[in-house]
Amino acid sequence: MQRTLRPISGRDELDLFRRLPYVLNSELDGDLTAGRRRAEWLWVALDGDRVVARAGWWARAGSAEPFLMDFFDFADGEVEAGEELLRAALDALVHDGATPPEYIRFIPPDWHDDPGAVQSRMAVLERLGARPLVERRRLEWRPGAGVPAASGRLRFREFSGTTEALDLMTRRAGHARRPPPDRPRAAPAARGRRGAPARRTGQVPEPARLVARGDPAER
Repeated sequence: MQRTLRPISGRDELDLFRRLPYVLNSELDGDLTAGRRRAEWLWVALDGDRVVARAGWWARAGSAEPFLMDFFDFADGEVEAGEELLRAALDALVHDGATPPEYIRFIPPDWHDDPGAVQSRMAVLERLGARPLVERRRLEWRPGAGVPAASGRLRFREFSGTTEALDLMTRRAGHARRPPPDRPRAAPAARGRRGAPARRTGQVPEPARLVARGDPAER
């Protein structure tokens, strides 16, 4: 059966795009309404009516071009479909000679214990020229979790100013970053260049980044 690679036709095909699980699926409706996504930035690979891979991009509201790739998934055994889809989508969305948007992924904090899915995506991105940027762990406190007694080992205070805040964040991250998008999420993790030789895309490949989060996320 011939494989079809295309963007979704519009909001009426969001459920088609959401057939593969991921923690950001619930954001798609709101992002489309707010102008942070466009149907032509949400691509699927279809074998008949079965979604075997997908890729999606996000931007600041009203932007004419995508800022981040934050969806890239393929069904079990469909690595080739994932790579074929991503190549086709990047050819359509990224101008010749331009650098593809960074990629970001929320992953389970224990992904190193079962790295197969993450490494499979990374391998595809490597072949497309992506390289590793950073893996970040996001910590979260939830009401009802309680607060442990202070040990005295740590001191907490406000930043003395913007200069100190930026200095500490860039030193801890280990690399300079462009300003983050106006969205409460983690940072991107690997950068790619069209036509570049394959390189390992960091902890998580894809033209992108990787973020471990405390609550379970689909692998």
